[in-house]
Amino acid sequence: MKRNLNPTIAAIAFFAIMTLVGIESAHAQINLLEQVHATDTNPLIATSGPNTIGAGHLQLSADATWSHLSYASERYLLPGTSVMPTYPGTIHMVNSMRCNAFGGALGVRYGIGKLLELNASFGGGLNTERDNAIMNNHDTVIIARCQTLDVAFGAKVHVYEGHAWVPQMALAAQLSENFVRFGDRDGFDSHTPAWAIELQLRNRLGHRWMLDYHVGFASNEVWLGSRATAAKFTYGLMARFLASDCLLLGAGLDDGNGLFEALFQATPSLQLKAQALVATGLGADMSTTSAYCMLGINWLF
Repeated sequence: MKRNLNPTIAAIAFFAIMTLVGIESAHAQINLLEQVHATDTNPLIATSGPNTIGAGHLQLSADATWSHLSYASERYLLPGTSVMPTYPGTIHMVNSMRCNAFGGALGVRYGIGKLLELNASFGGGLNTERDNAIMNNHDTVIIARCQTLDVAFGAKVHVYEGHAWVPQMALAAQLSENFVRFGDRDGFDSHTPAWAIELQLRNRLGHRWMLDYHVGFASNEVWLGSRATAAKFTYGLMARFLASDCLLLGAGLDDGNGLFEALFQATPSLQLKAQALVATGLGADMSTTSAYCMLGINWLF
């Protein structure tokens, strides 16, 4: 004798089966993530993002950099409201600036225990700046060259290893000083020491994908009649993909700028790295374009 199944009972049974399947899949994914956190020792992953360098490990780095900054602005000023020479009536001011900088830096990271890392960097560069100002059809061109020295010291503390969807976390802080010498002047002028602190986080998305992001605050030098320092909010988001066991690729944003990077494991202790940043900002009366690229190596002992 043929019996018909109640549609309501069938729907409830189907829903229960799909719920059990979903729960089982979620448990499997969580176990996979926990396994990734526990067993992944690839040096490209283990030395990047919120990870510290490791107890007793020493990493030396050398970087060569190039950066470009240009802006153009057009504004109308009333006499006496600008430090520029005044002219009768309203001042029509058109200004453009182009700056190219070539530099290099040496860095070191050292692991003290499993959770603490100390780091330092020493760099320098040569900047060439061309300013072109036109005020009421009076053209002025200024070309300036300066040398820079940069020194930075920092530390990173690994806070949490990460569990399932809860991200891996680290807290990093840095103190830096910038020295500038213009033209042929003797000695360097120093700026107010700069500081930065940020919370670094990483979510693992399977074995090969990572989502790194950070939030923090950093000092920002502003002009308020005289030099002053204010805190600014900083942020960044980077998606990284382990294309192979020796190649890590990344793309994302850093304070609103497009950032791209590649890290290649040439030998067990040698890494080759490249990074590029491109930014274009538009303001009320100013357009700005900046670019940055870096080539370097990491050597792990």
